Amino acid sequence: MRYLFSALLAAALAASGCESSDSPTGPTDPSVGLGLPFSATDVTVGTGAEATNGRTVSMQYSGWLYHPSAPENKGPSFDSGVFNFVLGTTVIAGW
Repeated sequence: MRYLFSALLAAALAASGCESSDSPTGPTDPSVGLGLPFSATDVTVGTGAEATNGRTVSMQYSGWLYHPSAPENKGPSFDSGVFNFVLGTTVIAGW
């Protein structure tokens, strides 16, 4: 009897430590995180065709580290360039 109780207790503890493989691994709301605002500005409105799913689009981006006392809170730039991708597809591989 004692062995059965110990085995059941061990099985219950092992099962309670398992996590479902379909449970989320991170925040489901992308705005949850550092609490810093995100901004996107269309500085030049184009004259070409409307960007719709399946079309290749090109965007120029710049990334800055946050600096609380710098103009527009932009500290040192860490990356910038042009990024081309097909709209409506996965931009980051694996996501």
